[in-house]
Amino acid sequence: MKKYTLILLTAIGFLFAKNTFAQLRATATNIHSAAVNNQSPQKVGPQQRNCGTMDYLAKQILANPSLSARMNDQKQRLKNYVDNHYEELSQQKVIYTIPTVVHVVYRNATENISDAQIISQITVLNEDFRKLNTDVGSVPAVWANLAADAGIEFCLATRDPQGNATNGITRTSSTQSSFDVSNNNMKFNSTGGKNAWPTDQYLNIWVCNLDGSLLGYAQFPGGGSPSTDGVVVDYDDFGTTGTATPPFNLGRTATHEVGHWLGLYHIWGDEPNCAADDGVADTPQQKDKNYGCPSFPQGSSQAGGSCSGSSPGAMFMNYMDYVDDACMYMFTNGQKANMIAALTQDRAPLLTSNGCSGVIPNPNTCDSITNYAANATPQIYRPSEVGATGTGWVSGTNSFLDKAKADKYTASTGLQIKGLWIYFGALYSPGSGTSTVTYKVWNANGTAGAPNTTLGSQTTTTLNIYNNLILNPSQPTYVQFPSQIAHTGTFYAGVEFDPSNGDSIAVVTNTMNLSPNTAWEQWSNNVWYAYDNANSWNAQMSHLMFPVLCSPTTTQDYSYPVNQFDIEVFPNPVNDILYIGLSNDVLNQQPIEINVVNMLGEVVASKKMLANSSTVSLALADLSNGLYVLEVKQNEKVSFKKFQVAH
Repeated sequence: MKKYTLILLTAIGFLFAKNTFAQLRATATNIHSAAVNNQSPQKVGPQQRNCGTMDYLAKQILANPSLSARMNDQKQRLKNYVDNHYEELSQQKVIYTIPTVVHVVYRNATENISDAQIISQITVLNEDFRKLNTDVGSVPAVWANLAADAGIEFCLATRDPQGNATNGITRTSSTQSSFDVSNNNMKFNSTGGKNAWPTDQYLNIWVCNLDGSLLGYAQFPGGGSPSTDGVVVDYDDFGTTGTATPPFNLGRTATHEVGHWLGLYHIWGDEPNCAADDGVADTPQQKDKNYGCPSFPQGSSQAGGSCSGSSPGAMFMNYMDYVDDACMYMFTNGQKANMIAALTQDRAPLLTSNGCSGVIPNPNTCDSITNYAANATPQIYRPSEVGATGTGWVSGTNSFLDKAKADKYTASTGLQIKGLWIYFGALYSPGSGTSTVTYKVWNANGTAGAPNTTLGSQTTTTLNIYNNLILNPSQPTYVQFPSQIAHTGTFYAGVEFDPSNGDSIAVVTNTMNLSPNTAWEQWSNNVWYAYDNANSWNAQMSHLMFPVLCSPTTTQDYSYPVNQFDIEVFPNPVNDILYIGLSNDVLNQQPIEINVVNMLGEVVASKKMLANSSTVSLALADLSNGLYVLEVKQNEKVSFKKFQVAH
């Protein structure tokens, strides 16, 4: 049996813990402001939520009785689709971006809300639908695993229906003192409002002065004429600043109404006393709506509490209840499945809209996986019989002349392997960095499930690894394969060495005997052993490696058609440090320029350097949570990648 002693990399452990594995979003002060524009008087806002969506639907049906049957058919068709594709819909990783236009219809300066207020609302929509909201940590523990990243984002349109540049905002001065749910006057030029942009290409949001206590309303998929499709929100319940008024000043009215626009119903089913539900399996049935900020659990004795037998109570913190903005902060996996179904079925034309072309990339179809335990401390282990540093490592080479190190992975066969991030902890290379290391993917049909046939490979130099270690001791090295690699569901990914050239390279691993146990090694006799094999180290270990898996139909997730090279980012979402993986065609010692662009098109971080390493790092600790676009330029070529910051 091989023997070892431990070298604990304190610095690397600290950096990993801080930057790489700090994916749990820290509890933070809510960034949303409750400020009110004091320069103009505001109307007195309602103290309880009042959504007009169901009243609006009833009026649409009254005007067009055949709509009732169509809506019932639509609901049943979507239900069948969700039932047949629930796991795929609730767990899918694709990010859908919806071009959005905001129509401000106003009579006075107060109602003519600012661009900043509109942008604050788009920010909230992106946070809420991507589970980036800072208050998601308030979800009760019993439902924490149900809180969903819906995978839906919103961008203010950059191109209008005629193809002209736009900021995604229209402004219409009107003589109408207020608008009502019954007539849709805010949606037509002829009645003091603004005509919709094509509703199969844009989400239209009208912001205006609504009558009475109404906060907003929406049109369900298929729930009326295309000319009226969209969402309406009262001007003092929109966004997080300006005229936004407590308790509806955190932008959740629009989140609630867009949920309707994507096919969700109120969580209590719009009939009291448990006579109906919302049609979503994982939202507990409840007796009625909840107001204000209830305390959890809200049992069956409360008016808006759970129905008999529904435990652990009412999910009042769901975006589709009636509580105050500060007390709603989750969609469920089931609601995600329903919204994705509505978006990809009834609202599918939106997914090919060019309303945000040139700014926001196409849906992100790549994601990294790992076997490394999130609670582990990164380690490098050295064989005890090796006396001098630089002559060998347990997970590396070359004391025992081992030829390869790998980890075993399981993934959907619908995804293919694009590249591989590996964390190296040390490198000794007497050949001045000219020797090579090969990144490989093997199938898993060898003896006892060992690695066998090579499915794909890419070679990098030890100089590339060395540059990364010098720049940042905890920086991974990225290699992209020449083409995406198909697999059969289980595969091995890792690195192959030449044990004869004197190199000694260490791969970072899990803490010893901390599950999972997925590490393997190939000896000089070409036999593969699992690390828990008595002939190997007789220990549970896994490597700090991250295969990048992508849709087989899309290797690049940006919308520009020419002059591009491929890039990858890690981790995503990012906490403090973003690592950028460059494809081999960029590694030509030519300068590259890297910019981070926010959703307003502003450059908020930048870096220039020579392309002498496959991995580049950017410190982003100063950026606010949200969505950003990474722009990488070299000569006349430019590439883009979308990522999230989540501190």
